[in-house]
Amino acid sequence: MKPTDVNDSLFPVQNVLYNDGDFSIIWGTWKKTKKCLGMRWNSLTHEPGIPTGKGGRPIWLVIPDELSLPFVTALLGRKAADNSQVLLVLQELLTQSGETR
Repeated sequence: MKPTDVNDSLFPVQNVLYNDGDFSIIWGTWKKTKKCLGMRWNSLTHEPGIPTGKGGRPIWLVIPDELSLPFVTALLGRKAADNSQVLLVLQELLTQSGETR
């Protein structure tokens, strides 16, 4: 399943940061109020992958804020990462935290 095919109304995808086919990390808006990271194991078949919500529909696991910066930083240069998207989100996280680098 492609990360953009996960139609989670509580957590719409804004940027796909990492997708190796089996595992994805995205940046989105949780409950229309807070931007954060999400991750999930995808399925290469017609299964929904993990995690799933009510009725077995695919959903995203929300990553705690304090882990977002280390997670995004670790994605830089990875083969399955979209570095342009990673850098955009990294800048947004640094701006949110008041850090400059």
